Amino acid sequence: LKESQLRQQVLTTLSQYPYLLIMDQGEQFLHDPHHDSFFREITTSVRYFQSCIIWCGAVLPVDVDSHRVTVETLEGMPFDQAKTFLLDSYPDLRHSILEKEPYWKQLNHLCGGNPTLLHKSVDMVQSFYDGQVEQFITNPLPLTLSLSKYFDDLVVNLSDPEKILLYWLALRPLSWMELRRWPLVLPFDERVLMQAWDMLRRRHLIRSSAENNGLWQITPCYLSLYIINKLQEIFVQEVTEETLSLFHSYPVLLPQASLEQQNVVCKYLLQPVANSLNRQFVQQELRAKLIRLFDQLPTVCEPSRSCAAGNLFNLMAHLGISMADVAWQGLTLWYADLRIRDLKDIDFQQCWFKAAAIPTGLQGRLVTALHPTGQTMAVGDAQGLVKVYTWAGHRFSLDWCYNLGLPIQAMLITRSDKLIVATIEQIQIWDAIANPDRSYSAELEPATLDSIAVSPDSKRLATGLSDGSIQLWDLTWIEKEGEPLLGASDNVNYLTFSPDGKSIAGYDNNNQIIIWHQDPETRQYRAASAPLLLNPYGNFLTFQWTDTQLKVVEAVPEMSSQEYQFTVAIRTFMVIEAPLADDSTHFDVKELSYNPGQPHHATFSDDGAYLALCDLDHTVNIWYGTTALPERFVELPEPLYGLSICNGGHLLLCQHEHRLDLWNLRQQQRVQMWESVSDLDQYQGCKFYKGQGLSDDELFAVQRLGATLCQA
Repeated sequence: LKESQLRQQVLTTLSQYPYLLIMDQGEQFLHDPHHDSFFREITTSVRYFQSCIIWCGAVLPVDVDSHRVTVETLEGMPFDQAKTFLLDSYPDLRHSILEKEPYWKQLNHLCGGNPTLLHKSVDMVQSFYDGQVEQFITNPLPLTLSLSKYFDDLVVNLSDPEKILLYWLALRPLSWMELRRWPLVLPFDERVLMQAWDMLRRRHLIRSSAENNGLWQITPCYLSLYIINKLQEIFVQEVTEETLSLFHSYPVLLPQASLEQQNVVCKYLLQPVANSLNRQFVQQELRAKLIRLFDQLPTVCEPSRSCAAGNLFNLMAHLGISMADVAWQGLTLWYADLRIRDLKDIDFQQCWFKAAAIPTGLQGRLVTALHPTGQTMAVGDAQGLVKVYTWAGHRFSLDWCYNLGLPIQAMLITRSDKLIVATIEQIQIWDAIANPDRSYSAELEPATLDSIAVSPDSKRLATGLSDGSIQLWDLTWIEKEGEPLLGASDNVNYLTFSPDGKSIAGYDNNNQIIIWHQDPETRQYRAASAPLLLNPYGNFLTFQWTDTQLKVVEAVPEMSSQEYQFTVAIRTFMVIEAPLADDSTHFDVKELSYNPGQPHHATFSDDGAYLALCDLDHTVNIWYGTTALPERFVELPEPLYGLSICNGGHLLLCQHEHRLDLWNLRQQQRVQMWESVSDLDQYQGCKFYKGQGLSDDELFAVQRLGATLCQA
């Protein structure tokens, strides 16, 4: 459907029956005039036909006060209590609510599953305001650039009384009775105060809180932005006056935070300060000023506790100012972003780094593996570098790295914590991913690997070779297990073991699946007498075993209105040892609700509970269990080459050609990114020293980019 037709269909449907609308990430409706008119039409239909809106986004529109249940209304309620509340409040929706209970449980998980979610932004930004930056970093805020844009547009149009009210409500919650006493000290009367109060409330900049006995405060997500905005004003003023008192306490950049936090802090702090300096000084004067500030730092503060040196470093890097003449001795660079260019020929002698960001050192196309639980991940590159990361509560931190020296073709992490890496000539295995010293290898005949899979007990490995054969490996003795398995007529691009390890499924390029069963007497695998034929018009996406059933995901094109639309279907086959002729095999087909884009890549979580699917429009849809509707979706900036989703569905790893993106699906935020380096001489002539606060693995990465490692 065209967008105009879809809009009309929505409005027509709303005029016929009472519905419950779930509005998520709704700020786009409020600052986009095109969407805003559509939203007003929706709210009109809601009022007239007794529907209800549950608004899940952080931004609440002005004109949706009636017939509205917001996230905070359901906050902390168990499912049964939330359902009872909605049934009592909206009896016309009783049939819909009872019929769609799985969706309600999903919604309850979103709204009430974490009672502290709504108030997290208040606590975290107040911690940031008090100087506890680590607390701010380790607890990602529900902040987005689109939300900050909407907030900025609101604040610009505030009157002076509204600005004063907002300032006082940022300091502590207040009641209307307390505010009525303000005319004694403020230059406006109670009528003006009431108008300002009402306008802030209608714009949802303030709200009452049951936790504060009904006192009013700034809405949590706006408080985050308001405080950072105030920090911006002081930063700009201090750089002009050269006092730097706030520069010592707060960073203007947080390279170790989530990407959303990095973007918001950069927008509100780093960029405004840099722009202010650019307006005041020409380039040479600015460079001289910043170097003079560097020289003053050891005499005006305790260097090991001050963020000032790191702030000045990040400012100079952002402004493109050479740091060749800076005296680094005795300084501690907190939150320095060392991923920038133009750092050649700098001698970082006798300085220390704290929470610095280092380039990945990865080169060329990347290969990844994610542990089923999401607790560890591994990345390999075209030069043979393997890097292993451990989940640290809010992001992955580097654990260790190893250089194999040969291009990495495939890698995986087993349930038992083995790391298996395949290059063009060998298979390298780490028995325990947490112990980089315990590894062994097996030689391969030079070949291209098309696929790789490991048995559930981690004792057997299957590798799909470029000639269409499957080679099995005994991982206990690291040796080949029998002759290669035959039966495929082309490259086997996907492999998977059954849960008991007694069957192997492989998909080749002829749109068929070959099954190899293990003989109980000889323990050798043999191909079934006939392959499992798939839809001749469908596109295979992925498959997954569950007990003796094989779930196959296909995209089937359908001609509609002179263009192709795609249906995503999951066919579930009961795999037995009898011949797998398509006309004699029982299977069930289940269609998934999907947008019109062409599906491109899909993957299951290790336990089969979650399915992630990406289309050519770079949108990833996530399904859970037997739900036909996608649970959530993520829009990517560019095409991808691979997907991984962990058990529980909270982490999604997107593999692009030269970049990896990690998404926290519970927060709908991209929290981390790894990029292949493009400048292999980024640190040419730079000198780093051991004992500077950088790990050996981080120093190895900068050495790969041309740096010299010196003794302290």
